[in-house]
Amino acid sequence: MSTRDRSRWCRRRFLLAYFGEPYAAGACGSCDTCRDGGAPEPAPAADEGPFPVGAKVKHKTWGQGTVMGREPDRITVLFDSVGYKTLALSAVDHVLTPGGDGPG
Repeated sequence: MSTRDRSRWCRRRFLLAYFGEPYAAGACGSCDTCRDGGAPEPAPAADEGPFPVGAKVKHKTWGQGTVMGREPDRITVLFDSVGYKTLALSAVDHVLTPGGDGPG
């Protein structure tokens, strides 16, 4: 995700998700992005798919991790070996396994 993409999201929500903290509210209304009216409301997570917040996962290169945050198009995972990584859901099909099972 580029810096340009991040700039349109609520900064509080982005930072808390990055550090694995839940933030149930939509936009905070206090950061510069929210005050300028540019922060979109997050889409409801009706179907979190195979990577819900709190799920254990295994990456082919980085090993075991825990999903700490989720947006409609990406997840933030805390890996035991490399720390936090934000991954595009469209790119994890062959590298990330739910439940920490599988090869890797």
